[in-house]
Amino acid sequence: MNYTATIELFPETAERVQRALDNTERLDPGASIICSATFLNGMVMDVKCVGAESKDEGAWTEAVLMKPDENGDLSEVTGSQVSDDYLGEWQLEYKGDTYTVEVKVNPDKPMKDAYKGFAHQEPGVCADCGKPFPIQRETCGTGCGIYEGKKVCYACCAIRDRKALMGLKGREQYHLYLTRKGDGKFYVSNWPGTLKIAVDYAVEGRHNFAGCRTDVGFTLDGKKFYGTQYGNMSEICHVRAKKVA
Repeated sequence: MNYTATIELFPETAERVQRALDNTERLDPGASIICSATFLNGMVMDVKCVGAESKDEGAWTEAVLMKPDENGDLSEVTGSQVSDDYLGEWQLEYKGDTYTVEVKVNPDKPMKDAYKGFAHQEPGVCADCGKPFPIQRETCGTGCGIYEGKKVCYACCAIRDRKALMGLKGREQYHLYLTRKGDGKFYVSNWPGTLKIAVDYAVEGRHNFAGCRTDVGFTLDGKKFYGTQYGNMSEICHVRAKKVA
């Protein structure tokens, strides 16, 4: 089945994305300008513009498709190749279905005349810190993630993810995202990018089913972790804590 959706950008947002891509306006390393579209079956596609690590390189773009679980938490199921375009069609396939999002500029949608709560500030407050979700003046992001059905601001997402990692035992897994930046280095991060860790090592190899795999190790607060990312169509890194001798 084919699912389609449209994301209409404020002209100011589209201009900022282009400046980031051209590297005429610096987007902080790992920082993202994210716009989201929700399909009729509940699947969500994020189209992201991500700041490069190197000051000499412009930002890069990608799309990721996410599936909600019974609690409303989203997990990535597939993603696009890295690109240097933001506007236009983004198409991903998952389990025989095709998901297409068109990102375009609406010149009749000036940000200065828009209601600031629409698409730029999620109603309500963070379930953890009690603060209103930050206004997303330059993106279509909500400023919050969902954990067990509760809305949590991006800053508290990092706190929760850090706590979950530090609590891993035995064969318990946690999912992060593995990305390779313009400087060639690998990083693991949570979904909004508020928890970001440079890996200690990365080994790329072959995999019988996915075609390729990347094994990484990293350290957080003195605790050692290892993770594996499979194939070229997903950034999901399956993370476990290393056994202590």
